[in-house]
Amino acid sequence: MNQRPLKIALIDPYYQGHHCLYALQLVRELVLAGHRVYALGHPHFVEALKDYSERVFEIELKPSVKGLDILAKRQFLLKSFSICQDLPLDIVHLLYLDRFITPLYFAKHKTLSFKRVCATLHWGYFLPQFLEGSVRRGYGGLEHLLLKRLIQDGLIIMTHSHSLIKSLAQPRLSYVPYPAEAESHPKTLNLREQLKLKTQDKLLLAFGGTRYDKGVDLAIKALAGLDDDIHLLIAGKAEDFDAATLTTLIQQHQLETRVHLHLNFIPDAQTPSYFEAADAVLLPYRHIFAGQSGPLTLAAVYERPVISSDSPMLKESIEAFKLGESFPSENISEMQRAIKQVLKGNYQRTADFSGFRISHSPANFARAVMRSYLLS
Repeated sequence: MNQRPLKIALIDPYYQGHHCLYALQLVRELVLAGHRVYALGHPHFVEALKDYSERVFEIELKPSVKGLDILAKRQFLLKSFSICQDLPLDIVHLLYLDRFITPLYFAKHKTLSFKRVCATLHWGYFLPQFLEGSVRRGYGGLEHLLLKRLIQDGLIIMTHSHSLIKSLAQPRLSYVPYPAEAESHPKTLNLREQLKLKTQDKLLLAFGGTRYDKGVDLAIKALAGLDDDIHLLIAGKAEDFDAATLTTLIQQHQLETRVHLHLNFIPDAQTPSYFEAADAVLLPYRHIFAGQSGPLTLAAVYERPVISSDSPMLKESIEAFKLGESFPSENISEMQRAIKQVLKGNYQRTADFSGFRISHSPANFARAVMRSYLLS
């Protein structure tokens, strides 16, 4: 990063999950390289970045009635861009373009005075291969068209997936590695002891919220056909699958002693304990899953092999760094095969965990972002 110092606005309306840590890893590297950062977004988001920012601006995305969220998102963008117009900026960077394509298109007149506007697209959720039903495909096609128009108007897009870039087939797209560095926290839990696991027992970890597309129900069904010494820990916020639904499914398959539910948001301080307790990380995602996986990145950080469905954005990393095994999405028997293969293998020796961590280090992430900023 030998460019002249830049003045950069980072904008994110959200703070949950990975949002704050993702931005924090970027802003630290930008400031270390001499650039000046302004943070705009949710109060918790800007609070996380304030020690590294020239100034912070709290802007909340207002709750809206279902169907009117486009208007609320557009209003958030208009407020953000209005503040940015009064700042001496070189770059305006929307850290989370997902579900904001349409609002951005209808707020783009406010971006015309900025030298460069960039946005990070994490998911290919609008592409037809990830959608079910004609209505969703129709709206996805509209979003894809609006994204093309935004790119034609000068928007620079960053994404964390080579396969997504290939699917979009547009100019002004650039790949940036997803940052793979966990915050340093002391081990706070002995989960294997808590779960009363025997030394020979194997523990699969399904980490993150229980959205439908993440397929935790499929993982439970797969476990029913595996040896009794294989356990499954589902850890993360209850979403589409709540405790009652999962408990019923567990009882139907007589897995009460082998499936363990920790259905709450897992704070960063406890995350290392979950991955260190696991023998492997399971990503049983459905074919409609269209994005990156934080648990895959954490698995590489904590050197745990990955068993994943063959979502293109996951498979490319697993194959490139030999992180584990993939299987056809929603195929229970193939998921069972992959689990057996990983649990009897020696991935601590064959996987290139260190190569993944180097390639996806915060420093390399920030360098790639800077290269994207300077695209003409």
